[in-house]
Amino acid sequence: MRQYSWRYRSLSVAMIVCCLVCAACSYTQSGSPQASATPTSGQTGQTIAPTTQTTQTTSRSATVSSTWPLISRGKPVFCAANNQGPGGSQAIVNGHYGNFSFWRTYLAQLPSWCAIHVGSGPKQVLLTWESDYIFDYISLNGMGPQDYTLSVSSNSTNGQDGSWKTVVSVVDNHTRIREHLLPFAGQSWVKMTVTKGQPQASQPFLTIDQIEVYDASSAVNLNDTYFFSGDSITVMAYNRFDENRPSFSDDVHTAFANYYPVMIDGGMGGWNTDGAVQDIDSWLALNPDMHYWILGWGTNDALEQVSPSHFQANLQALITRIKLAGHIPILVHIPYIAGRGAGIDQEIQALNAVIDRLTASNGLIAGPDYYQLFLEHAKTYLLSDGIHPTPAGIIAMNQALFQALRSTVYAQANTTS
Repeated sequence: MRQYSWRYRSLSVAMIVCCLVCAACSYTQSGSPQASATPTSGQTGQTIAPTTQTTQTTSRSATVSSTWPLISRGKPVFCAANNQGPGGSQAIVNGHYGNFSFWRTYLAQLPSWCAIHVGSGPKQVLLTWESDYIFDYISLNGMGPQDYTLSVSSNSTNGQDGSWKTVVSVVDNHTRIREHLLPFAGQSWVKMTVTKGQPQASQPFLTIDQIEVYDASSAVNLNDTYFFSGDSITVMAYNRFDENRPSFSDDVHTAFANYYPVMIDGGMGGWNTDGAVQDIDSWLALNPDMHYWILGWGTNDALEQVSPSHFQANLQALITRIKLAGHIPILVHIPYIAGRGAGIDQEIQALNAVIDRLTASNGLIAGPDYYQLFLEHAKTYLLSDGIHPTPAGIIAMNQALFQALRSTVYAQANTTS
């Protein structure tokens, strides 16, 4: 049974913290596509009939950079006419997550679509979309899509005309961020079409803040992908909100210009390792292309005084299943908690010792020591609850993760930079 010790919720963009005990555009038949005038810096495939319309082509370049795997940033975007999101069509490629710049349409006006002219070149691309307006990774209350398709085109000029092929069809999605690997040889456009929103959406909108497309033609880029699994600390630490950056991806890219890791924040507020073991198989099925799995579990286990042996059995189950799926698990230390007494601190240290033993016995890459990081900087890195990180703490966590992986995961980059 899942245990909920404490949880945070975000309402709209501002995060309202409380302690507990432990659209892009939409498509209408009469609507014509719109584009921003100014740029900013289970799956099935089927063929759909093309639609044709004479429309002036954009003059902006959609050339793919050979040294920048994120090929959608700042590229031309076209959406259907009833996109009501602030920032215009270009908002979904501007690199700002979870803020007041997004693709939005009323659920009653679905279906809706947005298309990005990323340019030709890649043989395959990895697409992620993000709707970071609900706290948990999986929820019926989010403003992301429940049913949608992804299509590609080689000859569109405005996201609506030309020939389009549907390469992904999704039904009953309840995540707020998702990834898909798309065949892309000979193509230059990607389009997302949403047909249904969440059944209990907190607001009557479809709202997507970013769609990112990565060149996944090489194994190097496809393997530079991360799923972050953990509790509410994970949710906050890897959301990439403006106040919480530079993120892990930013840190990697600053050091190695040819790299920009994919990040999927799969945190679930209030959960412990019992819930993680119960749901790990579904998370693996949803994220088949995420190579590294950062496991940030243990704070709720410690608050609930879970025995080290039980914690060890749960973590080993997670490690085994992730490895069997062909991915690489990485364990991080449970952060220090302030103001909860010596008993909780001793429990955290005992569970961290379990993490060290499992890292060694499974031959894993050693993750960062978040316990020592927060112990040394508790006044500036922890919120008043003594558990959750401040923006400064989040930035430090991402930097510590990069430093922990720099000499191992990015060993080749170290020799070529």
